[in-house]
Amino acid sequence: MSDTVELPITLAAFGATLRPQIASTATVRSSRPGTAPQTLTTYTPGHPDEIWLKLLAMRHGGERHTAADWQALIEQYRDEPAHPADPNYRP
Repeated sequence: MSDTVELPITLAAFGATLRPQIASTATVRSSRPGTAPQTLTTYTPGHPDEIWLKLLAMRHGGERHTAADWQALIEQYRDEPAHPADPNYRP
């Protein structure tokens, strides 16, 4: 029985899994003479949790955590009130 150990990774490595990825690239030539070819790039959509990367960078940017720990931090921040008008706000 082999147990896999998840190694701590940087925020940049974790963030790369949430950001959009390049799906395909194509070069399109115009029928108009003298027009340079255009490169079209198609991206896969990013993960909805991508919006939390900036907050993680401000609070934990230099740390290393496992992917599960990074996700747990996102879940923790998701439950925090975002604005002083929120009745659950804690200064």
